[in-house]
Amino acid sequence: MSLARDSDEDRSYGSRLSGALLGELLYERGEVSDAVELLDDTYHLGAEGGIVEIIIATYVVGARAKHALGLDDQARHRLDEGERLAQSLHLPRLAAHITAERLRSGGGVEGLSAESFPPAMPDDLPDGIARVTAEKIEEAAIRALLASGTADSRGEACRRARMLCEGIGPTGRARAALNGRLLLAECLAASGSAEQAGNLLVPALRECARVGLVRPVLDAGPAVRELVYRFGTTMRGDVDPTILPFLDRLRVTADGDRQTGRGV
Repeated sequence: MSLARDSDEDRSYGSRLSGALLGELLYERGEVSDAVELLDDTYHLGAEGGIVEIIIATYVVGARAKHALGLDDQARHRLDEGERLAQSLHLPRLAAHITAERLRSGGGVEGLSAESFPPAMPDDLPDGIARVTAEKIEEAAIRALLASGTADSRGEACRRARMLCEGIGPTGRARAALNGRLLLAECLAASGSAEQAGNLLVPALRECARVGLVRPVLDAGPAVRELVYRFGTTMRGDVDPTILPFLDRLRVTADGDRQTGRGV
């Protein structure tokens, strides 16, 4: 990462665009302020000059990082800008990420409900990009079901999250599989199935601890945050001791989120 940071110091157009991907990595590792600086650089350049992954990092991760700092108005504005860009450039993958992030963060979700989405993922996806887009739309639908708050909708969210995980597994995409498991853990915990959620969450915590990924766990949702808090406090004696330092780091980060008004 130090090499990537050094390369960004020349402030060239290319390095500042690629800085968005470094910003995404820094955000996921919990270095939020440094991430915002890099993501803002790319935003002010006009990220439409980059590949879709850079645009998604700039607008979606950029909004998420702003939200983590308690800058909710700026986060919402970043998502609004990203949505306009997705429409003008005809980028359905970006649009799907924007919608899923709105539902995850609760910002600008007026008019969105479970009925806003297809009842299931399509089976006849022509390529990998179409699959990733469909998976993100499915995530948005699952989060909309959770937000509706009924027992039936939470049960449906669990069912669809499980199917999403099963579909991702054979593709060999480790990061997508991790995100899917965290989403399923959120659904299960929100539905009152804490034991099932915990059994799913512990291996994900080991994986995140190994590579230093803090934010994916905390951003999974309030039910996962609460379960992580319990693992690190009242259930501490029952948890694999190798992940206790990581649980402590998560708790400190979550406490910081609460101080900005973002936490559970």
